[in-house]
Amino acid sequence: MNVFDSIIVGAGPAGMTASLQLARMGFNIRIFERYEPGGLLLHANCIENFPGIEGSISGVNLAEKFISKLRSFGVFPQRAEVTDWVKDGGNFVVFTNDGERYLTRTLIIATGTKPKESVLRCEGDIEMSWRKTSNFLNFRSIKPSCVMILGGGDAAFDYAISLASSGWQVKILFRGEHPRALKILVERALMFSQISIEPSFLPEFVRFSTRGVELWGNRSGEKCVFYADFLLEATGRIPEDKLLKGLNPPSSLDGRVEGVEGLFIAGDLRRMRSRQAVISAGDGMASAMAAGEYILQKRK
Repeated sequence: MNVFDSIIVGAGPAGMTASLQLARMGFNIRIFERYEPGGLLLHANCIENFPGIEGSISGVNLAEKFISKLRSFGVFPQRAEVTDWVKDGGNFVVFTNDGERYLTRTLIIATGTKPKESVLRCEGDIEMSWRKTSNFLNFRSIKPSCVMILGGGDAAFDYAISLASSGWQVKILFRGEHPRALKILVERALMFSQISIEPSFLPEFVRFSTRGVELWGNRSGEKCVFYADFLLEATGRIPEDKLLKGLNPPSSLDGRVEGVEGLFIAGDLRRMRSRQAVISAGDGMASAMAAGEYILQKRK
């Protein structure tokens, strides 16, 4: 069985940057992604703080630039989910959901985050529960209508702007008196006549029917209900840490995991409070350089 120098799990900014650097260093690598390459870039309406990009760029377009750069070095993300890994002597055995296994000298895990589980009680026609989602990408294939977005942070407002730009009617509902999103995002959302903001709303349950979604809750001490065709939950994310297997995320800059030689963690998986593409890319670069040094040392 062929032994790779490095396997990278996750094709977001961290994983793609790590793959690019390792390919530039001449190593034999493989990168796996269970969904589309790009990670949370694919959710972002507008990115303005990525160095080297003049003005602003959509997350989709920035992801395309990442992918194009990878391809120029002969790297093509493989569509598969890494389900497990074990350390076997000096190598890792990596297992994927298609029943394959791979050997690698180093392993970089950059699986990012996933939405928090919904705490909303669901009632009514459960077969219509597809109208409620935490995956913004689901809206790509849906004809614009009316959507409620639950959450008051950056993601909620960025989603609202993106959907309104595509012709959706949007209601943003959140618990506090004021949104937590960046001021610039709130101001941009308010520029859209089809976006309404509903503060001080405590959600209790959601009811489905063939007519759409009813979101019931409490506002200023009174029961209330909001109606829409769809509900998008943007109430926070947690690490996609299944592959960490109980290991603590590293504190070192290069993402080196203590006690497991050759294992590195990069990106949002280890930096929950700093989910920025530029930080994830830097993480991926640091992990790749450390992994490269480790590989060369083991070859001596």
